[in-house]
Amino acid sequence: MKKSVIPIVFIIWLVLWINFIARDFYKHGNFTRYKILARSNYEGKHAYTYGKHFYEFLKFAKNNIPEDAHYEFAGIEDLSLDSRRGIYYLYPRLKSGNPDYLLVYDAVRARKNGFKLHAKLDERRFVLRRH
Repeated sequence: MKKSVIPIVFIIWLVLWINFIARDFYKHGNFTRYKILARSNYEGKHAYTYGKHFYEFLKFAKNNIPEDAHYEFAGIEDLSLDSRRGIYYLYPRLKSGNPDYLLVYDAVRARKNGFKLHAKLDERRFVLRRH
């Protein structure tokens, strides 16, 4: 009796587990998201996760400030998800309250005294350097 109950319980559990997982994928649109991520390369995964516009800016900033630089964001809310993603992506560069570089993202009036334009991606995304 025990030998026949265990496989039946296991099969029922497996069917329910597959049903819950599959339903969640389709109900919330996760299947399409995972399919896009599975087919993307490293750059594509970052662009999809971070947002193409923001990821383009982070790549630009990473290429235009030295690895030992200290920076601050302007136009990105402190402790937001974008701020955390930026900190992670730009490592070993460090976010600091006394920065060498100001990374301006989608903020026109972010110019501060003591900084000059270092590199420009477009009118709303650029890097300022302390002088």
